[in-house]
Amino acid sequence: FLPLAHFFVLFLLFVSFLSFLLMSFSSDTQVYNTKAQSSTAVFPSILLGAAGALGGIGSFVGLEGQLAKVCSASPTTWVAVGLAGIVSAFAHAMTVSGNARKLYGLPHPISTPVESDFPKEKDPAKARIAFLNASRGFYNMLEHLPILLPSALYTAQVTGAGRTVGTALIVWSIGRVLFTNAYAYRGPAKRVTG
Repeated sequence: FLPLAHFFVLFLLFVSFLSFLLMSFSSDTQVYNTKAQSSTAVFPSILLGAAGALGGIGSFVGLEGQLAKVCSASPTTWVAVGLAGIVSAFAHAMTVSGNARKLYGLPHPISTPVESDFPKEKDPAKARIAFLNASRGFYNMLEHLPILLPSALYTAQVTGAGRTVGTALIVWSIGRVLFTNAYAYRGPAKRVTG
């Protein structure tokens, strides 16, 4: 019974992590007035299949035991390091967003500016999009933390797979930094890098 429970909890954790790493958000259609690029059912189907495969493989190969061989740190330490990675990624996203706000002189609480909010810019439309791109990386992370953190901590506690959870949090944090940079500096079409 217990190994099956581990599998399902890890399965749910992998679904959560993959959704954060790979999600194709609808903000493009809301902010940029573009048409959605694919059916909304395609992504969840791919996500669910990939999460099941990764969860099954992780359980089958004894990922937690393999990670214990690589590093003897306690599972709690691994989770703590993963959480520290999230704090670092969050600070990075906040800095990128704050720098864009400072660059364009947008005061708080403006978060979705209109072109008239950029009177000093030669091309207000381009400045607006650049600000929105920089801000979305931060807001996107903020949207995911209430789901990510409880699911990670719950999984670590219930399954005892702290090394696996800590590793996933570290990978997720690195992905968030890449996502934020790609979104801010290359635009929404290139944001999936992270």
